[in-house]
Amino acid sequence: MKIGVALAMLLAVAVNAQWTDAERNAGYVVFAHDVLLNLPQAHVPSHAAVISKLSCALAPDEYESVQLGIHAIGVPLDSIKVVVESELVVKIYHRIDPATKARHAAAAESSLGAILDWVPPEINLQRGDAFGPLATGDSVNFWFTFHAPLGTEAGTQHGKIIVRPTGKPETVLDLEITVRPFTLQRPRASFLMWMREDMLPVWTGGRAAPRETVLAIFKDIAAHGHNANWFYPTGRYDYLPPRGCHSLDRLMPLAQEAGLLDPRVPSAICGGVPGDRKGKAVQEVIAWFEAESRRRSLPEMLAFCDDEPQYPGDADAVHEILNPLRNTSMRTVMTESSIAGAYGYMTPGLCDVHIVHDGVVTKELLAEAARMGSSIGTYSYRIWREGFDPLRQRFYAGLYTWTHRLSGNWVWAYHHGHHRHAWFDLDHHEPMPVTGWEARREGIDDYRYLQMLEDSIAASPDHADPGGDPSADGRALIAAKATAWLAALRSRLAGVIPNQVEAGKPLALAEFNQIRNTAADYIERLGTVADASDRWPSTTHTKEEAAYRGRTVAACIVGLTAPDVTTRRAAAWELYERGPGAAAAAATLAAALADPDVRMPALHALEAIGPEAHVAVPEIAKLVYHPDPYIRIGAALALGEIGAPIEERTRTSRRLVSPHAALVAEPLIVVFADEFEYNSHSAGGILGYLGTAAKPAVPKAIGYLDREYRLQLAALGLITGLGPHAAAAVPKLLEIGGSEFKNPMIIDALAAIGPDAAAAVPALEAYGAEQSGGQQATALYALCCIRGNPADFQKVAALLSAPDTDKRELVERLKQLGAKAKPIVEEVRPLLQSKAFADYHEDLQAFLAHVEAGEVPGVLFEW
Repeated sequence: MKIGVALAMLLAVAVNAQWTDAERNAGYVVFAHDVLLNLPQAHVPSHAAVISKLSCALAPDEYESVQLGIHAIGVPLDSIKVVVESELVVKIYHRIDPATKARHAAAAESSLGAILDWVPPEINLQRGDAFGPLATGDSVNFWFTFHAPLGTEAGTQHGKIIVRPTGKPETVLDLEITVRPFTLQRPRASFLMWMREDMLPVWTGGRAAPRETVLAIFKDIAAHGHNANWFYPTGRYDYLPPRGCHSLDRLMPLAQEAGLLDPRVPSAICGGVPGDRKGKAVQEVIAWFEAESRRRSLPEMLAFCDDEPQYPGDADAVHEILNPLRNTSMRTVMTESSIAGAYGYMTPGLCDVHIVHDGVVTKELLAEAARMGSSIGTYSYRIWREGFDPLRQRFYAGLYTWTHRLSGNWVWAYHHGHHRHAWFDLDHHEPMPVTGWEARREGIDDYRYLQMLEDSIAASPDHADPGGDPSADGRALIAAKATAWLAALRSRLAGVIPNQVEAGKPLALAEFNQIRNTAADYIERLGTVADASDRWPSTTHTKEEAAYRGRTVAACIVGLTAPDVTTRRAAAWELYERGPGAAAAAATLAAALADPDVRMPALHALEAIGPEAHVAVPEIAKLVYHPDPYIRIGAALALGEIGAPIEERTRTSRRLVSPHAALVAEPLIVVFADEFEYNSHSAGGILGYLGTAAKPAVPKAIGYLDREYRLQLAALGLITGLGPHAAAAVPKLLEIGGSEFKNPMIIDALAAIGPDAAAAVPALEAYGAEQSGGQQATALYALCCIRGNPADFQKVAALLSAPDTDKRELVERLKQLGAKAKPIVEEVRPLLQSKAFADYHEDLQAFLAHVEAGEVPGVLFEW
């Protein structure tokens, strides 16, 4: 301890020694801090960061943020005020102050105080030009967001930033703002932020929030570069025009008034088909809705049909939702949280716009979407919450969207717990940003600069440069240089996973602005391109299979070898629609896997055929080594249906092991070891059904148990599925489970292993004794599976009969025990007559049926 204190004192002396006498006498320093980095209270700047000038550049109608820090030296600063002298509009923020945080912590209706206990306070920017007190050795940020209104004259504007600590000498910084000589185009990608009124702070009124509050929110979203919206709830359309439709009557008009909606860029309505109409009535509703949208000058409205459906587990539900919209003019959109979903739901006529999770976009995914005429966008719920990193927000919004030429970039959520991008003080409804919200706007502007440069290149590649020698430095040469620069940048960024971005990986902090400045320089030299004002176009669904619809399997087999790629794809898709009835085509489909243009529909067709496609396994197995994870997941899912076909395409379904399970195990184990975690996750779920054939995957699963969540989930799924075959995992399961078993899936894995997990009994007994409700039921379930003592089953029966117990979880565990719980059947049977179990009669009957049939269903691991 004494050594630690001494080292801390030496460090403090060293830090203090970097300041000059003048700075120590002043009691503080003013320093620069990049807006892509949060500024913690304990941050100590280097002397090199101390500044006397602050500068930035922006185009008319663009916002630009800069950040400076103030660090207290020697004695505390009672208060600090900043003054900005500039002809431009500026908003001034600082980190949330302790008094505001304390008020929220004390208010029962506020969740912000609790969130700030574990979310860094420096991410919350509070409107104001004064802060204090500031303790010795601490730092505070002042954040300035400048706006150059349309019509602002180009050139360099000079101003001042004055820092005035109470009782200390003021510091005057030179302010230099360059206004570019062009106005940026609007983005052609759809930038959307999920905002639900019912997730707003309770004191704002939620769904009953005043009109002015919602309008201010929409204006804030628009001012942060967004051009589309997600309207929730959709409302019912049982009557036309609809009655009391919240989105049509309130939200859409407010979004238009706020300038949020760009008529060229799609927005989305939540709920799929407007209302619940079926059959011909769907056409009637859509015709009315589209006519009304055009009358109001609304953008195209996509039908948001499902949120993160799993594949293949949710396939039946997805088809039920989307099938009524086939052959209509309304395009559909879904969010897909895994690459398996992006593969599984990209089939003809099903969904038009796929919004895939960050990091899921791949070259082959984009190529297949282009072949089908589908649109690919991206969304994220983790890009902000994982580390609260503005740098990742900026990269994801701008460079990631541009690199992959995505149709949209959506983020969750405007305000929802710690996902929030804005926050509200108790005293007013003004939305205030978090640092990542400001960074997201910077990213959208990055996209706009690069979009405009591409347009400038396309519009004038062969005109002379008025500022140079046409023969040596003409626009053709400049356009060629700009094209090469863009190509090199896109190639450099193509493989980057957004939530893995950090300073220096793949870009140094300074490179973000360097990229923008380079793009701006090329735009000035090539000339600008006017913003298009076209309204949204009419669209149709993809109908690739139409040419072969209804043809025989034999005709499709011939079509697979046709010289025309359109014919080959149409034949493959028709075979996909036939499912097991297309088994005769399996060998020809296997050969088609070598054709990049037909590979994906061929994989879909083989997957749909199932076990009878086993002749294709050698060719499918080659694809698990393909460099693109989109191809690898398609191969894994096809192998899964051949070796362990899913019983029904529903979340609660099981796989049925086929005679070809051993044939697919080895290539699936390759996918389980895939560096792309989504693929490992899917492969683990399939392997868990293959029994002894999958045992070679157990060591890899054990290694995944203390890795990131998705890999841990893949490992637990495999171990739970293999049960006794994965007994080698018991020591590691106990190690990561600890005494608290915070992840109940670890207990399920131990239960599945059964008697070979006897080493876990003491920990499970101790855990169960301290728990109640569902946790206690889980522990008892595991003890019943591992040691099977009659006393454990009697405890289950006693809990079922006890008042105030979590009967839902107990009954579910009883079903999973099935025939193992035969000793307590007679105690359970009378519960069918109990009013307390009225809601569980179906589940109790299922349990009794399992006992009668001698079945032990075990845990169904949900992915």
